[in-house]
Amino acid sequence: MLVASPYVPSGEISHTVYEFGSILRFIEDTWNLGRLGTTDETSTSMANMFNFNQSPRSFQKISSKYSKAFFLRQKPSHLPLDTE
Repeated sequence: MLVASPYVPSGEISHTVYEFGSILRFIEDTWNLGRLGTTDETSTSMANMFNFNQSPRSFQKISSKYSKAFFLRQKPSHLPLDTE
């Protein structure tokens, strides 16, 4: 899982195994919601990826070989996203 947030500590790498239910579990735990009783019950919350006590880190633009317009003009290839 790739987590991009201004509240992720700089250089943080977690070796925790997450699954789809981890996102749901994080939301339930963060806002004190009940469990749906699906994968959220057995998943690990991804809360350890965030530090909400730190000031949010500022956005840093990453340069790209192509402009935004290049990607907006691309026609769909209709190829599968992942062939593995």
